[in-house]
Amino acid sequence: MERALRPQPGAHELLPLIAGAASPDQAKALVERHLLNEREFWGEWVAPSVSRDDPAFADNVYWRGRVWPPLNIITYYGLRRAGFADVAREFARRSHRLFMRNWETDRHCGENFSAVTGEIRDQPDTDWFYAWGALLTLIEVAETIDVDPWEGWTLTNRGEDVAIGPIVTPVGTATVTVRDGCLTLVRNDEPIFVTDARGRWRGLRIGRERFEAIAPADPSGSRWFTLPSVRANRIRSATCDGHPLAADGNQFRLPTGGGTGAIAFI
Repeated sequence: MERALRPQPGAHELLPLIAGAASPDQAKALVERHLLNEREFWGEWVAPSVSRDDPAFADNVYWRGRVWPPLNIITYYGLRRAGFADVAREFARRSHRLFMRNWETDRHCGENFSAVTGEIRDQPDTDWFYAWGALLTLIEVAETIDVDPWEGWTLTNRGEDVAIGPIVTPVGTATVTVRDGCLTLVRNDEPIFVTDARGRWRGLRIGRERFEAIAPADPSGSRWFTLPSVRANRIRSATCDGHPLAADGNQFRLPTGGGTGAIAFI
């Protein structure tokens, strides 16, 4: 009875982040006091379904202490929505590493995982190949290209070499790469967006007559983006937060602070 009456933190505590129900102070407390606390949810293998200091954690059976990919992706998007981009990035890295821990050696895509060893097969009451196991690596994909209800279509350039695709996007099947610090979006073997600006582009819209996006603030200095498929003589206007963008043909120079950009072309 004592065990049943002791309230212990569980992964459900983080749901207010994705729901947008937590105040900024509450969200900060959830992340700093609980998620990043290695006695509770943080560690090499994130994040257990119950706190590591919960008596049920040691059972390591199903929802009693194991890592579940659906909970991880909910936590990841909660961090993104609440503005904890750096924590979300590290959470994505650790989730991906957990998936690869079993994929690289055994080609297993687990239903759930040990929060102590990162293994799938340490426990008989779990499926070694289950569809939602791939959510752990989808989180890592979302760090480069994603569509969500809060930021729309996003592309993120962290300066790290990446190759993703072919993948379905709002402009059709495409690939996205980051090489030598430049992010390139390619559709039908044709580059349609290239940038060396670091950070996340949000609310992207790439259409036949207009380009829109919220450009990232890049403290390293003025950066550029290019619309290679748009001829310079088609461009009618180019602005960022209502101010003209410096342009050289179909290449545009961004202000250091980023902002909402719009390119209209005919």
